[in-house]
Amino acid sequence: MKIAILYISKNGEKISKTLKNVFDSDSKIIRTDLFQGNIIDTVKNIFNSYDLIIGIMATGILVRSIAPYIKDKTTDPGVIAIDDNGNNVISILSGHIGRANEYTAIISKIINANSVISTATDNFNKLGIDVLANKFYFDIDDKKQILKFNKGILNNKTITLHGNYDISYIDDFLKNNSDYDNNNFIISPDICSIGNILKDDGYIGNILEDDGYIDNIIDTNDCIANMDNINENNNFKIHKQIIAILKEKSKKFYIIFNPKTIVFGIGTRKGIKREDVLNAINNVCDDLEIPIDRIDRIATASIKKDEKGIIESANDLKLPLDIVDIETIRNFKCDDCSKSEFVKRKFNIDGVCEPVALIIGKKYSNNNDSKLIYKKTAFNGVTIAVAISN
Repeated sequence: MKIAILYISKNGEKISKTLKNVFDSDSKIIRTDLFQGNIIDTVKNIFNSYDLIIGIMATGILVRSIAPYIKDKTTDPGVIAIDDNGNNVISILSGHIGRANEYTAIISKIINANSVISTATDNFNKLGIDVLANKFYFDIDDKKQILKFNKGILNNKTITLHGNYDISYIDDFLKNNSDYDNNNFIISPDICSIGNILKDDGYIGNILEDDGYIDNIIDTNDCIANMDNINENNNFKIHKQIIAILKEKSKKFYIIFNPKTIVFGIGTRKGIKREDVLNAINNVCDDLEIPIDRIDRIATASIKKDEKGIIESANDLKLPLDIVDIETIRNFKCDDCSKSEFVKRKFNIDGVCEPVALIIGKKYSNNNDSKLIYKKTAFNGVTIAVAISN
């Protein structure tokens, strides 16, 4: 999460600095930048460069400034307004996918203000389909269906989730989360081909290709009962997918989730123990509020390729370990990565965990792009950063 805070007044500056101090200590926030005055030009220059924009000013000024650049709630940044006295924090734009609602609640606690969130699912304590996708870093195939599904959730319709891999971690989250009324969701325990689910429903034969489904359905054999023997050395590579099904009267509606690849980049001191690495991984998962099952890959640099603690941890978690050579790291450009003077002196690279996570994340991205969701953080001799494929 990259955050821009815009302010005009002295009191706005005070609030900005309070928020920045808190955000800078949060590993989930990669960078927080402050901008004073000249709001129209600033918004024009930064609108597409940040995940979240916070304006400490009158709501009207902020709305008029962002209006020319708003395109789509699935791609626009989250936008939050805070009045100059810090009395109210208002979610303005992209409340779910842009996380404006989430950070409205967080900020209101930091500055002891009222939280103003107007989206219907949140106000009725319902878990939106796009909030679920955000939670686990899923990309939604057909984003036009989000509104249909959230309306169904508000009307207490049932959403059934099927995966072509083990998605029991979603069931665990729903059962243990008390923030929302999660009764709308049923998680299928079966691991089945998404294509076959659609065939069994009689759906594939009845839709047009321009609906956007046929090309995106991955058929990975009939039902796969055991995934342990499937890896990159097999004749085919599993593309993880989840299908959400909403039934309304005689009709069925579908959303397909494509989980983004989550890469844990790891650097360690020499001779690190497996227990220390595993503890660090668990701490990061707790901070990100994701299960270990949601990790897709572990990455490190070639200078650490023989570290038993890293190797054994990857083996224990049954995760592939990617090794990135030093020259690749040296040539990798990253404005958001931190720099270590010690690593620079010893290996002539700026760092390990952030660049390796981003480099491997790019390999598994459709757009050859990745971004940090967790900046370099140290845990008892272990440093971890997390990147996702975009």
